[in-house]
Amino acid sequence: MKWSIGRKIFTGYLIAIALIAGIGLASLISALNLLKNVDLRQQASSHNKILDEVDAQVLNAEADANRYLLTGTNDFREDFNTDLSDLQSDLEELKKLEKAYEGDADMLNKLRDTEVLIAKKKDAMQALVDLRASAGAEAAFQAAERDDTVGTGQQIHKNFSDLIKVVHLAIEDANNEVRKDSHSLIWMIWLSVGASILLLLVIGSLLARNISIPLRKLTNSAVQISKGDLSTTVETPNRSDEIGTLSHSFASMVDYLREMSAASNRIASGDLSVKLTHRSEADEFGKSFSGMLTYLREMSHAGAKMSAGDLTVKLQPRSEMDEFGRSQADMISNLSDLIRQVQRSGLQVNSSAVEIAATTKQQQTTASEVASTTTEISATAREISASSMELLKVTDEVAKVSEDTSALATQGKTGLARMEATMRQIMEASASVTAKLGVMNDKAGNINAVITTITKVADQTNLLSLNAAIEAEKAGEYGRGFAVVAAEIRRLADQTASSTLDIERIVKDMVAAVSAGVMGMDKFSEQVRRGGEDVTEISSQLDQVILQVQSLTPSMDAVTSGMRSQNQGSQQISDALVQLGEAARQTADSIRDSSRAIEQLNNATSGLQTSIARFKLPEA
Repeated sequence: MKWSIGRKIFTGYLIAIALIAGIGLASLISALNLLKNVDLRQQASSHNKILDEVDAQVLNAEADANRYLLTGTNDFREDFNTDLSDLQSDLEELKKLEKAYEGDADMLNKLRDTEVLIAKKKDAMQALVDLRASAGAEAAFQAAERDDTVGTGQQIHKNFSDLIKVVHLAIEDANNEVRKDSHSLIWMIWLSVGASILLLLVIGSLLARNISIPLRKLTNSAVQISKGDLSTTVETPNRSDEIGTLSHSFASMVDYLREMSAASNRIASGDLSVKLTHRSEADEFGKSFSGMLTYLREMSHAGAKMSAGDLTVKLQPRSEMDEFGRSQADMISNLSDLIRQVQRSGLQVNSSAVEIAATTKQQQTTASEVASTTTEISATAREISASSMELLKVTDEVAKVSEDTSALATQGKTGLARMEATMRQIMEASASVTAKLGVMNDKAGNINAVITTITKVADQTNLLSLNAAIEAEKAGEYGRGFAVVAAEIRRLADQTASSTLDIERIVKDMVAAVSAGVMGMDKFSEQVRRGGEDVTEISSQLDQVILQVQSLTPSMDAVTSGMRSQNQGSQQISDALVQLGEAARQTADSIRDSSRAIEQLNNATSGLQTSIARFKLPEA
């Protein structure tokens, strides 16, 4: 049976898919069991919740009934009625649980017993509440003492506790089953993943060995061939699949390339007698190679005719892309035009040589005249150069004087700036002195006020001393000492009054002097200000002088540079004229050589005409 690569790959993947499908089915069964146990656990949890709610509702109803019996508050009675309504709904949920435990007789009997006890307890509580509402608390309390359903509530709670324990055991069993199924599913997944990976690795390894090794050998051979190495050996395994077909085809292609390479080498060595055989009707490469060989033979034949001088050969390009054919045809056309042009140029050269011979004689005469003229011009250029040197010295001196003038003007501007700063300081100092004199004038006014006060005090003291003397006189012998003190006080008061008059006069003189000083300082400040303005104006004028002198310096530099350039130009003219005289003499010598060359040119054109005559040109 012939196994192709596609069938091998399909079979390998079919085995892997079958294994994965089997493992997936086992995993699905485990997952379904897990979901079933999870549902059982959730169902048991919901049963546990219902039992807890019913038990709690019974307790709430008992509590609200007891509160109403004790207090008689209608709010507690309404709460009790609400509890009974909720309890009825919970009993309906409890009846639904009977269907879930139809297979468990103990659980079913306990549920039904609990329902009967709850109904009995509910009726008893309802009767007590109604009695409390109609007959009062005393009658209700007496009836409660006679109530034989007190133990019923305890039995209800005990039954609920037993039921909840059974449900808890069911939940625990469901949890154990869930854990067991989870572990089984995890192991199943790990097993399936490991087996799948191992199987795929084995299948991939077998396919790789069966496919990649032969392909790697063919790839290595293809790499060698892509580098131009046709000596590589292509293995042809005994296989009937695509790899075997590819290997045989590749080996045949290498043999074909070797044949074409050998033919190319013969053509490259100039042997166009190569014979090529096409492998098939679809051998485009062989057809193209044969066409190229035919084309080269045609071009070789045309080249042989052109080498014999026959330019009447007509070449037609094979296509628009035939650059070689087009270039050969253009070469023949251009070569024909060139030979025709050479023939015409030979005739023109002969006639031109005669004219050049006559012209050279005239050039000899002109060269002699140019030599004498250049000698005279050279002498004039030397005189111009000497004048330029003298003028250059004068401009250098003028430039130096302008630089000195600019430096002195800059120093003068610096001195004026210092003078202006000094006058500004004097103005500030005079303003400060004027301000201080004003302060002194104000202080002198204050002194006058103090003197006036002292004068008044002296007058009062004099009056007091007079009164004291009068009182001392009245006192007689006891007042003598006091009279002496009063006389001394009066004397001091007179001296004080006299001294204050002197101080007042001195202060008035000082005020007058200060006022005169203030006026003098004002005049001085005005003069200093005007002097500062004059200094500023002079500084501005010096700036203009400096700018003009500084602008003069570049102009003088330009003149100096121009004179220097003129001097150099004169020297260059003189040197050039010397060279021109030498060139004129050399020109005369060259003209004589040209005469001899013209004779040789006539001889060469004659030989060229003879050589061109052997070419056979197409008709124009």
